[in-house]
Amino acid sequence: MYKYYDIIDQNKKIDIYDPKLSNYTEVQYKLPIEFFNKNSALFVELHNVFNTFCMITEESIFNCLEGRIPLEEIYDVISTYKNISLRRDNDFDDHYLFVDDFYRITNPSNYICENYLCDMENMLKVLIKLYPKNDYYKVIYNETMRVYDELRKTNCIVVSDPYIKIELPNSWYITRNGSLYNSMGKGGHKESNLEYPISDIQRGMFPCFFIDERNKYLEEYNTTKERGYITRDQYVKYLNWYGVCDSFINNRIYHKIIVDLVLGIIRAHVDLYEAFDKLEYSEKYEDELKKLFEMCNYQYDDLLVRFVGMSKVKASGLPFVCTTDTYEMDFHEYTERGYSIDLVDPIIVEDGEVKELSLDSHRKIKKILGK
Repeated sequence: MYKYYDIIDQNKKIDIYDPKLSNYTEVQYKLPIEFFNKNSALFVELHNVFNTFCMITEESIFNCLEGRIPLEEIYDVISTYKNISLRRDNDFDDHYLFVDDFYRITNPSNYICENYLCDMENMLKVLIKLYPKNDYYKVIYNETMRVYDELRKTNCIVVSDPYIKIELPNSWYITRNGSLYNSMGKGGHKESNLEYPISDIQRGMFPCFFIDERNKYLEEYNTTKERGYITRDQYVKYLNWYGVCDSFINNRIYHKIIVDLVLGIIRAHVDLYEAFDKLEYSEKYEDELKKLFEMCNYQYDDLLVRFVGMSKVKASGLPFVCTTDTYEMDFHEYTERGYSIDLVDPIIVEDGEVKELSLDSHRKIKKILGK
């Protein structure tokens, strides 16, 4: 039976309180204009770097790197590029604009500047990969990291509000082992949203890596669940919400909601790579992979539910669970709260071939297996 999680039905804006953290919060420290004056030469160069990055495309990255570095490294570079581009195009335009105007800004916050330098760091990593013989980008990268380190020392901690304010999209799934996973919505954070690794798989990620990725995430899941906390590195990788960084004690965060969210993200990666590993030994891997995406109409939700085996949960409007699990008793805690159960045909791999399994056949198989 799948556990019901109260957080699914809560408002998107959640205030998390932890008595252990009640005396700490982070201040939006305002930077003096001297900081910008001292580093003005770097900001001019970074603006040039930004303009260069804006001219790059996924296709140009692939064409430039093909044959020079392993294919999986190329997709890592493309993934970094896509993540920055999504942030720049959708949510973060404002903190790029300030570079032209930093002489005229009154007390800009370190948050704006830190966001900017963090993205510039990643842009420079992409450019260094594309142009390894051009020392200019390496020099600018090193100087950027120096200023970034200087900036981070300006943060200060004071006694203040004990609440951590976070916002979660209504994008919930139940993984195959019953963990709760939030994909953070379309275009969500790179390491929490499975759209990114799915895109890498669709574009040709080597199937021999699937089991290695599955085992890596499974080990991380078991270790994190056993110890009961996440590290700062895990937080930055999987969530990276500004404002929660004050909640770390000795590089650890124990709050159950945050720990469970990270565990769900890690477990979702386990399910994803475990599902695709079944295709590794297919004699017609590329054809079967294409067939799989066509069966799912290239829809992210369909793939996660029908092939990976997750169940999608939607609380707004008429609440429902979309699943391939034919035993409604598994969702008893949801049905007793008014959720309907929408059943869809699962997609399986049999003898290296992708097939749709009818619900009637699925019921018979589960009954035989006692599941």
